[in-house]
Amino acid sequence: MISGQAPGYVESVAGTFYQHPLGDSSTYKQRRVLPPSSIIAWLLRPALRRPAGRFSGSHTSREHHVQAERLVDGQPLQAPVLRAGGRPHIRWVSRAPLLGFAAVIMGGLLRLYHVNALSLWVDEGLSVAYSHLSWPVLLGLHGAYTPHPPLYFALVKVASLWLPDSLAGRAISVVAGTLTIAALYALVQRLAGAWIALVASVALALSPLAIWYSQEARPYALDVLLVCVSYLALITFYQTGRRQWIITYGVALVLAMYVEYSAFFALAPQALLFVLFHRCERSRTRASMGAAGATAVAFLPWLPHLFSYAGPTSEQAQFALSSDKVVGVLLAVMGLSGNGGYFLSTQLLPWDLWPGLRPLLLIFVVLPAVLGAGVLLRRSTTTFAVALCLFAGTIAIAAAVS
Repeated sequence: MISGQAPGYVESVAGTFYQHPLGDSSTYKQRRVLPPSSIIAWLLRPALRRPAGRFSGSHTSREHHVQAERLVDGQPLQAPVLRAGGRPHIRWVSRAPLLGFAAVIMGGLLRLYHVNALSLWVDEGLSVAYSHLSWPVLLGLHGAYTPHPPLYFALVKVASLWLPDSLAGRAISVVAGTLTIAALYALVQRLAGAWIALVASVALALSPLAIWYSQEARPYALDVLLVCVSYLALITFYQTGRRQWIITYGVALVLAMYVEYSAFFALAPQALLFVLFHRCERSRTRASMGAAGATAVAFLPWLPHLFSYAGPTSEQAQFALSSDKVVGVLLAVMGLSGNGGYFLSTQLLPWDLWPGLRPLLLIFVVLPAVLGAGVLLRRSTTTFAVALCLFAGTIAIAAAVS
């Protein structure tokens, strides 16, 4: 280790090694090893702003033998090289952040396109109607008036001061859906690297289902954003230990629960992350659990309203749980089917159009999922655990509660 050198770097004849904060290490080739070690320390110390996190989701990080920091969060560096005349120069390895920003812009434009082309449907009309209530009634001070929490309708009421009623709620969803692309990029970048984050953000930007909900005057797009921010804040807190991230985590939890109750389905699986992180960072786990406990306390005033509407799903056929409904929703989300359940289609989709090819369609769905899970698990146990919480965990909690 070089005296005065930025922590996390080691020199090697083979190259400069970089350790992902969650345990994923990679090797980046260099054209020439910079001979004067003092120049490396002088050049990199002011540029590397974020110290390498102590926590890692992978056993390899415990050895700490090839750790390194980043110039900008998530962006690996190519090793410093010498220009003609001996001037040190740093060259970017990845342009993924710029492309990620382009994905956010593209996603925002797609969500704005024809945002007001369709008239408000029944539930959107209810959002507008609730926003016209007086503030005491809207905030539930006079009793429950809707099966949903009040925060989204309060935001629609505020947005209606500047926008038409037909656009106010949808504008909130457009902004939330666009910001979700950026939040997802930041989350995946911290877990799996910039290029995988770029793929994830582009997929979300182009997702027809995500675009649909980002143009709807309902609280779901905003809720997805807050859930994504909560995961991002939690992971970043474990990486850096900075207090502002645990505060952001707690605020995101509270806001998500006051926007839509179904956020609980995606937030509850975070308990698995607490168990995983407790092995390496007990103090940070206690802080995270404290934030979750504070969220429960902050939600107590609204519990009477929740219980006034809560009841067995068997009393409402549209919410009754069945294996066929779960499979139908999953197929609809993947674009294979849309006839039946909540997602309807005017045209037959592959699952219904070609019943004989259903085994082949399942292979095309299951095989990438299995391979993707293997790649994430190889990255680090934390990366795999977060994906497991967001997908299988959310479905399992929703089924259990229903």
